Parts: sequence; C-alpha cells; structure tokens
Amino acid sequence: MKTAYPEENGKIKINGCEMEWRMKRSKGESIFGIRGSRIFELVLKKDGVVTLEYGRAYLKRPAKEDEETALCLGHLLEKFGKEKKKEKKNGGPDQCSKC
Repeated sequence: MKTAYPEENGKIKINGCEMEWRMKRSKGESIFGIRGSRIFELVLKKDGVVTLEYGRAYLKRPAKEDEETALCLGHLLEKFGKEKKKEKKNGGPDQCSKC
C-alpha cells in the first residue's frame, strides 16, 4: 500500500504581512524539490492572496519586488528543506573499538 506525504501548514508574520503556507515534503532531498530540497509542493499566500505556487515545478513564481514572499520561502527552505543527518556516535580517541 502506498503511503501519501502528509500536508503541513502554518502561518508566519513577515514585515507586518500575514504569510500562510501549505507544503508537502519528502523524506530526503530530491531533484523535484525547490532548489533540490525536500519540499516538492508549496503554496504561499500573502494576506490571503497566492503569491507562490510550486508543484514539482513553479506554477506561479513570486514577483521580483515581493520581499515578504522571498523571505518566507528562504525561512521555509532553511527550516524544512534540508535533510536531517543522523549524527553517528563516535567513541573518540580515548575509547577503543573493543570497549
């Protein structure tokens, strides 16, 4: 049985504008994601109006002068777009592999 990717959504205030976002993301970074990230579907709304829509390709690009959308996109890519690496527990130089 195929499992669907859950939708995530939220709100953030940037420069006094209410930004709403809805996204789907994969477990790992992907060529289909925004800038090779985990986010492969994203809708951003600024004060209720869609300013960016991405669904494995840009369906609606943000206007160049829209600073709030660019800042929100940067924030979401930083927070959700990167694959989280599991830290390996390394014994360090003081511990031998037999201990």
